[in-house]
Amino acid sequence: MSDSTMLIRRKGICENPDCDMCMTRTVQEIEPGEDFICAECGLPLKEVSDKKTKKSGQGGNKGLLYGVIGGVVLLGGGAAGWFMMGDSDKDTEGNEINIESISFDNDLIEVTPAGSTTAVVAIDPAESNEPLVWSSGDETIATVDSEGNVTGVNEGSTTITVVGSRSGKETSADVKVTKAETGSATGNGTTTSGSGTGTDSGTSVGKSSGKLTMTYGTYDGPVSAGKANGLGGVFTFNRSFTLDLKDGHGNTVELASGDKIIDAKFTDGKLRQGEIHFKDGSRKYISGLNQAL
Repeated sequence: MSDSTMLIRRKGICENPDCDMCMTRTVQEIEPGEDFICAECGLPLKEVSDKKTKKSGQGGNKGLLYGVIGGVVLLGGGAAGWFMMGDSDKDTEGNEINIESISFDNDLIEVTPAGSTTAVVAIDPAESNEPLVWSSGDETIATVDSEGNVTGVNEGSTTITVVGSRSGKETSADVKVTKAETGSATGNGTTTSGSGTGTDSGTSVGKSSGKLTMTYGTYDGPVSAGKANGLGGVFTFNRSFTLDLKDGHGNTVELASGDKIIDAKFTDGKLRQGEIHFKDGSRKYISGLNQAL
């Protein structure tokens, strides 16, 4: 029996990569007696069952922005919506791939009020297409949006949690919101030593907010004992530098003069975390470092 003489309503999807109906994975219903072809491009459809593909018009989730750093999938989501991989929560064959395990790259996320940083989670299997739901334990302290950006609101501590919508697999991370440390100081706290260790102009008491000239650029933020020390500083590169991400996979980031690290955390003059702002406008969150600059 030919397509035109079938007496049942059939459902299919277009597989023509140049067709909009293919790109959106729209399910087309063909009435009895009509040719089993795409309404957009006129090519034959691939028949599908209700179990594997969602019908067009039944909602569905929006696509996501995702990245991979050394095999770690960067995912984000928010309480107001889903954050998922691909154009649907099924793969190209219509299969659901659930999360088996999920964990934060960093169990403690530190941020300043009105500052933001991106939470990073690793999922297994990496090709999972399960939607994630994100939430903050206390949105008066910190919020998390649909791209996994954690924003400080007020000083304090809370947690953010991410849950797989089908498997129920979840993980949480602590969030600490603190103001940039300024302390008290006599003098302007500025050094010009090329080594970045220099001596404060004046006698510092505790930590001060100052400027330092370091080997690969300039630093403006919390200073203690002549070194960058604390959360909330800005480091601006004045020469090229290759930053080792210390992710266990040998991945690096190439930085150039003019690139910056915002909301940086330094301990005894070494970079621990922050958000890179590249000159082209792109951004990248980094953590777990112990890098001298």
